[in-house]
Amino acid sequence: MRIIAGKLKKLYTLLCFLMGFLPLMSYGWNAVGHKLVILIAYDHLTPQAKTQLDIYKTAFARRFDQVPNIEMMAIWPDVLAMQGNKRYSPWHYVDIPTGALAAGHAPWGNPNVVWAIGQAEQKIKDPNTLPGTKAKHLAFLIHFVGDIHQPLHCAERYSPEFPKGDRGGNALQIKAAHVKNLHSFWDQGLGLFGSFYKRYPPTPKQRRRIARRLEERYPMSQFKQQLTITDPKQWALEGYALAVKYAYPGVKAKQIFKANDPYVQTGREIAGRQIVLAGYRLAAVLNRVFA
Repeated sequence: MRIIAGKLKKLYTLLCFLMGFLPLMSYGWNAVGHKLVILIAYDHLTPQAKTQLDIYKTAFARRFDQVPNIEMMAIWPDVLAMQGNKRYSPWHYVDIPTGALAAGHAPWGNPNVVWAIGQAEQKIKDPNTLPGTKAKHLAFLIHFVGDIHQPLHCAERYSPEFPKGDRGGNALQIKAAHVKNLHSFWDQGLGLFGSFYKRYPPTPKQRRRIARRLEERYPMSQFKQQLTITDPKQWALEGYALAVKYAYPGVKAKQIFKANDPYVQTGREIAGRQIVLAGYRLAAVLNRVFA
């Protein structure tokens, strides 16, 4: 009876964990986006890197039994935030100021997502780091490489409307696809990672199909130049440029977006490319770390 009760308790914990991700989240890409990044990355890992990743996945699952696979590892840092652990919140983004009142607001304050990626890679490579700690920082690395490719994780707009900054679009209220601010809209790929109108995310089988479809649409050959850039700071500057050119222009407070709007179509294209690029770059990082 104790064994059955223990299994039921674990199942209940897992169900509560999964149900918490049915609504689209507002930290980094949503859960589907982060899972797509690791699925794409896994396709391009060396055999040695895959073996090491699987080992640490198992170690992580022992420590957190509600995180049984690499897809769940990819969203674990957001789980911490949703559970009230704000210690790592600044690690998800970097505020590069933009807009009419940007002057005087300095970016790159540590800790930020650029620093966090370097920190995680260093901890994983350090032979003195305990396996459980390495597994935790591996989850951070997977997640933050995804985050830094979300344009609104790399910019903060200052304007008369937002003299203290709009927190990467979090303060800019809009109406679209079950979200209430611009940041969350980009987190969910402007409806790309699921249906624009339905609340529930794709199944595991559907996620794999989406990942393969994105890889076919944006093959590695399209990113030859970008894949030579290995400095996370430069990745953040790429995201900043996308935010300035595409994410912010023309968006007004309380604006209503529909699936066929030109802004939404362009944003989806950008989100798809960024997810794939993040997957390719994550694969390169993991291949290097586990070489």
